[in-house]
Amino acid sequence: LASEKTAAEEEDLHKTVAQLRPDKQPVVCAASVSIADACAAIADKRTDCAILVGPDGALAGIVTDTDVARKAIAAGLDREETPVGTIMTANPKTVSSEEPAFDALKTMVSHHFRHLPVVDDGAIVGVLSVHRCLHAAVAKLEKLEEAAASSGGGGGPRDVDAIV
Repeated sequence: LASEKTAAEEEDLHKTVAQLRPDKQPVVCAASVSIADACAAIADKRTDCAILVGPDGALAGIVTDTDVARKAIAAGLDREETPVGTIMTANPKTVSSEEPAFDALKTMVSHHFRHLPVVDDGAIVGVLSVHRCLHAAVAKLEKLEEAAASSGGGGGPRDVDAIV
């Protein structure tokens, strides 16, 4: 029947954060390094955030390109002397690899985050970006539209709008 979900469709609804392939080699810096050094590391990796750790190596915060622009450059901070920890988002919300991807997306949307550190058993294992979540959501919508079209459900924009 058209109303029965295939195993693949059911799996799509329950994807985990790990299945979205978060960046497993994020930029990790000590919160004590300068803003300039953190920015250099971010630029070298061609990314837009860094995970910041305290002296014990535990997650202390996250800093993004937006933080640098709004909290450092706009404020006229000395980027060579100011520790990046002064502009970080301290104690950020995190997700685990096994959490539902949809829950991670809801967290990012409701809190206006673009990145979530992925932490398993206290260890930083990656960074999930909202781009990865949105890409997965769009792919799912496209599959639903195709399924609706092939089952005679029309599959037009109204069907997709009803899902969203």
